Amino acid sequence: MDTVSTAKAKNPLVAYASKWTGLSRTSPDNRPVQPPLPQVFVSTVVSFLSILIVNVINQRLDFINGPLSNESSILIGSIGASAVLLYHAHESPLSQPSNVLWGHVLSAVIGVSISKLFNVDALVAYKSTYAPPLGVALSIAIMALTNTVHPPGGATALIAITGSSEIQNLGYGFVLRPVLTGVLAMLVCALVFNNLDSTRRYPKFWIQRYSYSFSSSNK
Repeated sequence: MDTVSTAKAKNPLVAYASKWTGLSRTSPDNRPVQPPLPQVFVSTVVSFLSILIVNVINQRLDFINGPLSNESSILIGSIGASAVLLYHAHESPLSQPSNVLWGHVLSAVIGVSISKLFNVDALVAYKSTYAPPLGVALSIAIMALTNTVHPPGGATALIAITGSSEIQNLGYGFVLRPVLTGVLAMLVCALVFNNLDSTRRYPKFWIQRYSYSFSSSNK
């Protein structure tokens, strides 16, 4: 063991600070390689088409929970984050259909529930401070417990809590539209557009594995 390694082992603060430096001397360089320009072009075009389609579909589904006048209610920001994963990181486990669907839907349910909880008279004064972090934290927990982690889901929970008054008035209708309708449209687009490219294959799998353990190891 060299001098640096010995210092890390003896001093927990040094060991902790060393994690901030990134790659260690013994770690392989796993930094992602920049994608080729044709793939950048494909991702750009299909992302544009997918978001356009989701936007048009959500505008046309007034029969679900009435007309939505606010643009941020029709097309929530977390769908844009999903587009990045679906078209630039489509092979990632976080981009697979079960993660995209349940990551958004479960997080939306959590977000709406937390929003309603903090609307009671005894808690409403604390909503702006405590509801957003609680909603995001619980959405991460439920996604982890169901093995359906999809990072944009955290944003969906946050939107349900901090979104416009129109979103607040939707209640659990927010889960159906714009969340579920938008997610289903995005998944169909991802299946169609990704597989038109001969170098892409989507999905890698449909359903995640489920195995619960109290151990911190992933093995």
